[in-house]
Amino acid sequence: MKKILVLMALFALALNVGCPAPEEEGSTESLCDADKDGFDGIICGGDDCNDDDPDIHPDAKEQCDLVDHNCDGKIHDDAEDLFTMYYDEDQDGYGTATISVEACAPYWPYVENDEDCDDTDANKNPGVLWYQDSDGDGYGDPDSSQAACEQPEGYVDNNVDPDDSSFTESNCWKDVAIGRDHSCALTTSNTIACWGSDADDIVSDVPSGEFEQISSGYKHVCARAADGKVQCWGSNSNQATTAPLTESFTDISCGLNFCCGLTEATDNNVVCWGNNDEGQSDAPEGVFTQVSASGDRHACGIKDDGTSICWGQNDNGETDVPAGETFVQISAAHKYNCGLKDDGSIVCWGVNQYDQGTPPEGVSFVYVNSTTVHSCGLTTDYEVKCWGSGTYSRTASPSGTNFEKLDAEQLHSCAVTGDGKIECWGHDEFGKLDPALCPL
Repeated sequence: MKKILVLMALFALALNVGCPAPEEEGSTESLCDADKDGFDGIICGGDDCNDDDPDIHPDAKEQCDLVDHNCDGKIHDDAEDLFTMYYDEDQDGYGTATISVEACAPYWPYVENDEDCDDTDANKNPGVLWYQDSDGDGYGDPDSSQAACEQPEGYVDNNVDPDDSSFTESNCWKDVAIGRDHSCALTTSNTIACWGSDADDIVSDVPSGEFEQISSGYKHVCARAADGKVQCWGSNSNQATTAPLTESFTDISCGLNFCCGLTEATDNNVVCWGNNDEGQSDAPEGVFTQVSASGDRHACGIKDDGTSICWGQNDNGETDVPAGETFVQISAAHKYNCGLKDDGSIVCWGVNQYDQGTPPEGVSFVYVNSTTVHSCGLTTDYEVKCWGSGTYSRTASPSGTNFEKLDAEQLHSCAVTGDGKIECWGHDEFGKLDPALCPL
């Protein structure tokens, strides 16, 4: 029996040989590496900046979670879960594959895809919708669309066809007048149609009847009937739509909350109405052959003796007509003007921040229309040429040599061809680039 007890004692002793004593709570080892990640904490002179978290130590990988995992004093630096973002120059929601950064979260002007087919044109991306035009009338079926960077064959960029199995006439137009967010046009039967933003009822409150001329201001439109009477609609800010009822006009031109027109009077034939905070509606004396009130707070005109004058706001020299210059047409604009000479050249004065006052050299024009940050003109070959700021495709004028009428505003422009069609370009918002259907 004694032998058995001795053997059992020896066996128990053998089991404990070489086993370390259990670590006592409060020992140096437990205090220096409390989270057991193999790195001593700062309290013991180590580099572990958070000894309560085994996932935080000098060898840890950074994560996109606003925590300094590797104790280098930085967050997100070389995080292992970064994702790639792509530069979106045209701000259409699609990035270019050629310029990218890695980050933990999206930030302007980068996006998470590299699918843009032209990052300089917001109107060209994989999300642009094209609409099937089965009858070939230029109007698309709203119920049949396809997203693509480039225009697919048999598709158009509008969706206004009420019946894509029946050809709808689209060549009924003879003039166009546009504002900031709307477009209006005069048909060959002298009726008016408008499209785009219906703010201030510009689209829905178009007057009935026949008219000889239309002119659009920033947020209002006026039309001249055959008897010279003028009817206006849209925003009546500063009484812009309150045209004189007793006057008979031969020409009208509208701008920012005001208009001017030529009357049948034999002297002092310019009459203006609307905003007059800078004297833009104080019509000068004399007999004029042309007037342009499409400026911001100023207007210009050409007298019957060939001299040109401008009046109203002059903060940027916009009313200082260049000395010695004679013009056959003037277009007043936002803080600048452009004048057409009888040799087809164009001279501009006033602001020129975006080269809107620098027409192309070596081109002969028959008409000029200046606006806010870009200008357009009709050449002697009846092409449309635009210059100035190209953002929002303002200067991406259509090709062709059959244009006869033109109007431009702050964000878009439209032109009418000799066969009665309208083409618009620029900032595509509110449907203002999609001409209305020809009235039945």
